[in-house]
Order: sequence, then C-alpha cells, then structure tokens
Amino acid sequence: MRNQPYAQLVKGTENGMKKYGYTLVQLMVGISIISILLTAGIPSFAEFQRRQELRQILLQTKQLISEARHIAIVHRKNITVVVDTGDRWCIGATTDLTCDCQQITGCQINDIAFTLTAKNNDVVLSESRNRVGTKIVFTASYGTAYGFATTLRLNSVMGVGKVIINNLGRVRMCTDTASALGMQQC
Repeated sequence: MRNQPYAQLVKGTENGMKKYGYTLVQLMVGISIISILLTAGIPSFAEFQRRQELRQILLQTKQLISEARHIAIVHRKNITVVVDTGDRWCIGATTDLTCDCQQITGCQINDIAFTLTAKNNDVVLSESRNRVGTKIVFTASYGTAYGFATTLRLNSVMGVGKVIINNLGRVRMCTDTASALGMQQC
C-alpha cells in the first residue's frame, strides 16, 4: 500500500482530482420534495393573505372612526362619518354635514382627506340598520354619538368582522371567528 499513489487511496478520485456534486437522481428527488411542500403550502398562504386583508380593513375602519372621534373632542367640532355600503363601499369623515367618500378629496378635516374605500370586491360592507347613506356624528363636547350607534359589518369569505360604535362614541371591533383573525370574538 505504501507504493500506491495517493490518488488511488482516496475514494471517488479520478486522475488525482476529487469528484464533487450530486447525481441527477439526487437533484430530482430534492426538487420533487420541494415542489410537494410548495404545493401544500400555497393554498394556506392564499388563505392567510385573505385573512390578513380582512383584518387590515377592520383595523383601518376602526382607526378612521376613532380618529374622527378624537378630532371632534380635541378641536371641539362636530365630526360626521359618512358610510356608503355595498360592493363599492366607502367611509369618510368631515366637519360638514355630509361628504362624498367616493371622491378622494370628498371628505376632509382640516384639508386632510379622511376616506377609506373598497380596493376590491372581496370584502363587502353592510350596516346593522340597513340605512342608505349612514351617518355617525361625534359631538364636539365629549365625542359622543347619541342616536348614531351602529354596527358596521365587513363580510368576506374568511368570516365576518364588525366595527361597533356605541352611543357614548366608543369604537371597538370584533369578529365572528376569533381564532381566524386573532381578534376578540363578538
């Protein structure tokens, strides 16, 4: 064995050079395992995206309405929140008695646009009283909404989310399927 060249002692060498790499069969097995994992994961990722979209819309709706109430208290002005329901829904806030929330600059407070519109038709907004052109008015003194209490329902294939405004002006959100969205259950 001492007289044999070093290249012959190391397995997997040819002409003194080591062979590195994977065989075609090993590569195909690895690719097939990765494709199986991706195929199983894509539907759950799409579902995750739809859940997050509903959650984000709920948070934005609550934020806009809470901000309108806050402005009413701080600036001592009545703030009107206009809600248009349906497939092309929108929500807007203004110091005027009404506004067109379908227009980007239609609803403004202190020259700042306060609108939220449906970006796609996956989420549909409805109001508990089924009124056309729902208005919520937060009073200047305490930010209350006496006579304007309502529940806004955001319906999606992932579930139903609600933004609830009570007579005292408190804004909260919840969902029918708490575990799906990670929110408080109604």
